[in-house]
Amino acid sequence: MSQKRIMYFIFISMVFIAMIPNFIPPLMKNIQETYGISISQSSLVPIFNTVGGFLGNIFGGILISFLGSQGVFLISLFLNILGSLLFVGASNYIILILASFIIGFGISLSILTMTTIFAQLDLKYQNYGVYHGMFGMGGILSPIIISFFIKKNIPISYFIYMIVFILLIIIVLSFFNKYFMEDSNKCGINKKGFKNLFLNKLVIIFLIFFMFYSGIEKGVVTWSSNLHVDYFLFSESYSAFFISMFWLFYTFSRLISDFVLKRIGYFKLLLICIFGIFISIILLLTLKLSFLYVLLGLFIGPIFPVFQRFVNQKIPSNQLAIFNGILYAITGFGGMIITGVMGLVADSSIFMAYLFLTFPAIVIFFIILYINKKTV
Repeated sequence: MSQKRIMYFIFISMVFIAMIPNFIPPLMKNIQETYGISISQSSLVPIFNTVGGFLGNIFGGILISFLGSQGVFLISLFLNILGSLLFVGASNYIILILASFIIGFGISLSILTMTTIFAQLDLKYQNYGVYHGMFGMGGILSPIIISFFIKKNIPISYFIYMIVFILLIIIVLSFFNKYFMEDSNKCGINKKGFKNLFLNKLVIIFLIFFMFYSGIEKGVVTWSSNLHVDYFLFSESYSAFFISMFWLFYTFSRLISDFVLKRIGYFKLLLICIFGIFISIILLLTLKLSFLYVLLGLFIGPIFPVFQRFVNQKIPSNQLAIFNGILYAITGFGGMIITGVMGLVADSSIFMAYLFLTFPAIVIFFIILYINKKTV
């Protein structure tokens, strides 16, 4: 298969795979009502989803080194199917939590594998803005479809069965993708490179940045249905639609991030985004300007691909594979901690839960200033 076709295969696969974790946030309010649990109790769903993602990223690199990209990619798809079916058929809250964990583990393996393949394509095919934007497309589609199903009283299970069917198609297509059949991604684990990586103080700062960023993104989305229904008094279907609009702006900003980056540079773009997040959260909560939730997607979207591109230029090429594995693990850890704290706070006040997100935003602001001083 040509590299161009591989690129399109990865883009299309990313859209449908991204629809899986993105069907959970619009259903959080429904989960609380169905299982008769509080907001803090329901936080176990995103927490275990993130724990699964964290472990998947830790062990994913090891699995790829032994099984190759194709083997791990297929395993990830089967895990995604299993998790989705358990989620829709969960007879109790424990099974739902288990399903969320499996989904997190499977999704992390899928994305790590696709990133590994994508990084091996020729540079002209490595458009990370579009690559990450495809995840946003999944975020747009899931809530829109869920909103439609809720309005028409169609069981949500039909939507999940549709995703499972598409994953089965991707499994079949991956067998005919010769690039996945190669074992070029099998490699030894470089312990020396791992040690040297963590002796670099700037690398630690990079990882802290990604950890707090992930917490903001995950936190904004995970408890959005509670924010919309409990604070803005939206219906559940309108909340799902609003989440889709967030992902629309998020995806749009990622698609144009390379264009904007070339004109204003890394640090101006990052500072604009983090300042926009801080101001939007404050005004969203204090003035109840609900449309600012959608605009948050515009400011959150570019941060990851822009900063990842900057960081990849600062990390030695022989340490990039190790760094990216740690990177995806640390983003899962950040998401787990911040969404967990928000869930506990939201039991008393959803207002304070979202206001808490200004703390990681402030931390990131000072990290950007520090990195700018040390690298320019």
